[in-house]
Amino acid sequence: MGANLLLLPFLLYCISSDYLGLWYVFVSIGALSALFDFGFNPAIARNVAFIWSGAKELEKEGVRLSIKDCNCSVDYELMQKLYKACRILYMGIAITALLLIGAFGTLYVSHLSLGLDQSIVFCSWGVYLAALFLSLYYGYYATLLRGVGAVARYNQILVLSRCLQLIFTIVLLFAGFGIIAPAVGYLVYGLFVRLASKIAFNNYKNIGDRLRKVENPASFRDAINLLRVMWHNAWRDGLVALSNYLASQATVIVASFWLTLSETGTYSVTIQLLTALATIASVPYSTAQPSLSSAYVEGRSRYVRETVSMCMIVYAFTYIIGLALLELIGAPMLALIKPEASLNGAVLLVFGSYYFFYKRQQLYASCIANTNHLPYVGSYVISSVAVVVFSAYFTGACHLGVWGLVLGQAIPQLTYNCWHWPICVHRDMGLSSIRVAQLGITTLRQKLIRSKKDTST
Repeated sequence: MGANLLLLPFLLYCISSDYLGLWYVFVSIGALSALFDFGFNPAIARNVAFIWSGAKELEKEGVRLSIKDCNCSVDYELMQKLYKACRILYMGIAITALLLIGAFGTLYVSHLSLGLDQSIVFCSWGVYLAALFLSLYYGYYATLLRGVGAVARYNQILVLSRCLQLIFTIVLLFAGFGIIAPAVGYLVYGLFVRLASKIAFNNYKNIGDRLRKVENPASFRDAINLLRVMWHNAWRDGLVALSNYLASQATVIVASFWLTLSETGTYSVTIQLLTALATIASVPYSTAQPSLSSAYVEGRSRYVRETVSMCMIVYAFTYIIGLALLELIGAPMLALIKPEASLNGAVLLVFGSYYFFYKRQQLYASCIANTNHLPYVGSYVISSVAVVVFSAYFTGACHLGVWGLVLGQAIPQLTYNCWHWPICVHRDMGLSSIRVAQLGITTLRQKLIRSKKDTST
């Protein structure tokens, strides 16, 4: 997401407002591809973490893991079954997504781009579709890496991949390739991150060699049976992913029905900036998530309380400081680069304030998911449908423009999800909201002191 922030000024400078709006429509349509695994991605990550912690059998809900299991080596036979299941699953997902998004997405893009150069539009769209296919097909390697706790290696791959994306995109932008440039950059990024993740996973603690040495190789039936076990919660995760899409990215498509491509582009830039900010603020939690999954099932409640509290404090501090910088420095700078695409300061502040609570409750929901139970699915579905309906009504019928999109998202989410699930996690940890803040600050201070001592020695 940091790379997207660095890339944004170049996109604004080199691409016209209409093409920029179309590019973000590409991105919103492409975000649909993440829905095609229908929840298997987080389900796989959780179950890999369980196997890595010593589980000998995967359960539909919860996990069967004793203290004796925790001291045992990894069951590579079970890991190989999961690995084979991933290969079968994601090949089918990639082909299905390419056919459906390629068909319906092409019709929609064709409708939106009637006044633009069709050769440029469909060349960039074709490259973008190729990038989506490769990203989906190799996507499970990134999930496997996170599941075994190789977060640092995965982050290194992401940084290098984003650097390559930046280089290719910027060079092509200044070479005059227009909207084709970010499509090629995304293709380079996706291809490199997936192939590098595959190599890193196989080399991490010799996992590749250990999987090849399993005495009883997994059969197709073994893989299918394991997918059936994970499907119990995967479809719930899928509904959550669909709900998150409807509650955020789908509003860009809603905007394209009633706003111009230029206005849609400006709104999309706002979402991209806030999403990047929230992603950066969530890095400590994303890094700690594999160890939190293990800690939950191993009953290390103190570690859970301290880690979750610290991650939430870091998230809040980073996001609030970042939003202030966007408001005071980022928005004026973008206005200088491209006046016609300048951000509305009031919209950014109000939307950014809502987005803080929206992303925060997603982190808390992820804490709950670490236990392999997903009680929040129903409320997510209801809220996301309400977001689409409210956004369409406020923008279309009430003619509120971008404010209609902001209100359409904020009202349903703030009514329930944004406060209920954080309270549930606090209650399960046996802490009040004030105590979470105090414990988070204390844990962060202790960690910084230990880090300083380690550095000095």
